[in-house]
Amino acid sequence: MAQSFPDYSFTRTGLYGEVTRRAVLVAWRFSGTHAGTGRRVEFHGDDRLELGEDGLITAYRCLYDNSFVVKQIKGRTAGA
Repeated sequence: MAQSFPDYSFTRTGLYGEVTRRAVLVAWRFSGTHAGTGRRVEFHGDDRLELGEDGLITAYRCLYDNSFVVKQIKGRTAGA
């Protein structure tokens, strides 16, 4: 990450928990300048974690729109 986006920044935008499902969702925003193209990239996503009875992570998912990121790196607008 640091090589591709040397000035990258992750900002947590939300933290949500559900006790009955033992689940946590962390919403975030990423921004950075792509080293190879010099283009600015900004997108949001979330990390979803499920916890077992022992409190350890049993499942993890990171969700974001990768095609949106690639379009920004290639210099295409969202509608292109």
